[in-house]
Amino acid sequence: MAVVPTIESVFLEVLQALDLDELQTKTKTKFKKHQMSLAKHQKMIVEVFNDICRELELDIQAKEDLVFSLKEAGAFHSEFENSVWTFGADQRQVLWYVLGYTWMPFLGRKIAFWQLAGTMDADMPGGEFWYLPRIQQKEGTSELRMPVANVLDWLFELSDVSMDRMSSCLGGGYDEKTKKDEESAYGIESNLYNWRDGALPRAVNIDSMFRDGCEIPFKGTFTVDERLSLADKLKAAVRFIERKGLTPDDLRGEIPMTTPGAIEAVLAGQPNEEVTKLFINLLKSRYAVPSMQTIRNRLHLARAVQHGYRKVMAIVCPGVKDTCTDFSQNKALQLLDIYKYIYNLTIQAHDEGATKQQEDSWFESHLIPWCKTEIFYSILPSSNLHSRETAQTLGTMLSKRFVAFQGGEELEDLFGWDKLSTAEIAKREILLLQKDVERIEESQRLKQKIRFGSPWRALQSFEDYHVIRSLLQDETLPLRTRNLVHDRLREVAVSPTQEVGVILGEIDDHLNNEKIRRVKNCCELVEGLIAEMESHSAVEIFKLELLRHKAKHSLVQNDFKSAEGFFRQALEASNDRNRGRQLGEIARDLFALSVATQSLIPNNHEKYYRHALFTGMFEGGNPFNFSIQEAAIVATNYFWEDLYKTYPGVMAHRRH
Repeated sequence: MAVVPTIESVFLEVLQALDLDELQTKTKTKFKKHQMSLAKHQKMIVEVFNDICRELELDIQAKEDLVFSLKEAGAFHSEFENSVWTFGADQRQVLWYVLGYTWMPFLGRKIAFWQLAGTMDADMPGGEFWYLPRIQQKEGTSELRMPVANVLDWLFELSDVSMDRMSSCLGGGYDEKTKKDEESAYGIESNLYNWRDGALPRAVNIDSMFRDGCEIPFKGTFTVDERLSLADKLKAAVRFIERKGLTPDDLRGEIPMTTPGAIEAVLAGQPNEEVTKLFINLLKSRYAVPSMQTIRNRLHLARAVQHGYRKVMAIVCPGVKDTCTDFSQNKALQLLDIYKYIYNLTIQAHDEGATKQQEDSWFESHLIPWCKTEIFYSILPSSNLHSRETAQTLGTMLSKRFVAFQGGEELEDLFGWDKLSTAEIAKREILLLQKDVERIEESQRLKQKIRFGSPWRALQSFEDYHVIRSLLQDETLPLRTRNLVHDRLREVAVSPTQEVGVILGEIDDHLNNEKIRRVKNCCELVEGLIAEMESHSAVEIFKLELLRHKAKHSLVQNDFKSAEGFFRQALEASNDRNRGRQLGEIARDLFALSVATQSLIPNNHEKYYRHALFTGMFEGGNPFNFSIQEAAIVATNYFWEDLYKTYPGVMAHRRH
């Protein structure tokens, strides 16, 4: 059983990563599953957002940018949730694909745009992603350096003091056992050593140790008297570089001046005045004296990423050490590389294009070709013009992956880390694309054969379940041909999921296809199919669909009480896995049945209304300004005009 994390779940994970999570488990569950009232839900979103901004000490502009980005991500993610089916996949598999196909590409693109709008960390090493775990070589072996350790390395480089000297300068530690501040330099030093070795600090510990007013002697920073001539400033810069023992290659990894030979030319006094000024300013920014607020911000962000990385690892790669540098075992490293690849390509596209349109065109044309239709589909500029449709397509795409899983299968690699792994992924993805194209062509060929010949003979000449099932998307398909399609699908189904799919398709036809429902023995046929479904080995995976059909079967026989009961059971069963729009559709149908046959009771019916609203079942209904009374009117009309139909021979109730 597995679900795609809701956007509210992501909020809570960020809160936990920042060490701000003091909410009760029950409250968190209600929030992320949309089980609290709309007013409380909206209030909690605001509170969580403000807590995050306060912890990161964001200014007004940063808050506005974050609000816009969260709305954008939330709308896309919600549509994606309502489009994907997770079937028998486990939580590890679902999280792997959701992160690889949505969040990592999105974050890589978004954070690159933020960086382009205004450099956020000019004082950090430019050649490294300091806030991510990174592989480095130590004594001939690879090791994974954690983000908090990266920040401390930066801090010690700028201060150029020993560990004990740094410890005596800081403002105090925090003892986990006594829950009190500690003033001893020994305790502070112990914390710093542990953090550099990979331990995860508490947020309160960061704030207590790096208080405003701590006087750290920053001996490794670069400042220059602005009254000096440019030539003298350059001399001061050269002396600083020599004292630090930095080579031009080292500097290319520290400041954004990466053109080969550019730094060498500046140091030799060759470039023009503007280039020299740029070099000096970049050096001043990179080696500036940081404020205590800046240090805290860097550590809080590093802590959050470190926490998130380890949590993802625990789910995606259980049993693998979080310091493992083998990409085939520590698959979280592949997710980090997806982020870095998209980030770097976005930055490069900005340099290559004179306009936004040119940037987008360059970016898309330089993406890895076989990734465009898979892991990077969600961020293609050409498809993101219609983000709702993009989310729906992505949901369908991943549903095709999940339908083949029973849970427990090995995760496939998403992003290559060397030539061999890249070649293997490319081969796999190209074969999948070819298979999709072949199925489309086969579907067209089957349709032509049915149109101009015997449907039975045409169907007998095809074996692919998906090709044959594609015919059912045509609502104009004659009844006799639809029945032949169902019969043929029963013959070619090779998995429990496919077998159940045939049964569900037949029940759906009998309950929702007006032509088929006119058949006199329709009720008996549906009862037989429901019984067949209940005895199937895969019934648990499709329990919700079964309950929903039983509810509709009761409804069309005027058994409103049983229909309401089955709809309620189906709504409860919707929590264990994603099933496209069914959660919203069931909630809408239950709400419509309740308010149309009884009267609106807000306390009793708010749950159904809320789920329907969050899943977009009311066209144009904004979750925070579309009242339950307005929704009840829409739902009542929907019940009498669309939902409520009876079997042949069953007298329909009249609208009240």
